[in-house]
Amino acid sequence: MSDVQSAQPDSQVETHLVDLLDFDKFALIKMLVQNRLKVVWCMRLNRAQNDEEHTRIQVHPPLSCIGHDSPLDACNACHMM
Repeated sequence: MSDVQSAQPDSQVETHLVDLLDFDKFALIKMLVQNRLKVVWCMRLNRAQNDEEHTRIQVHPPLSCIGHDSPLDACNACHMM
């Protein structure tokens, strides 16, 4: 998943994911690339080691998840949990 959270252009991430997952998973790859900020944010929330870290991550969601009542709502709306 480090490719998804990298600063590489979408096209490079997409190419690398095709290499990893094969072309027959292209619909999944396209969805991951389109939602990569949401994926990374939800992964970071899930990996938070304590409440302080969870809260710190929570206050900086990707713009595409802003407007939801809670991080869980945002992740569910992003179809990432």
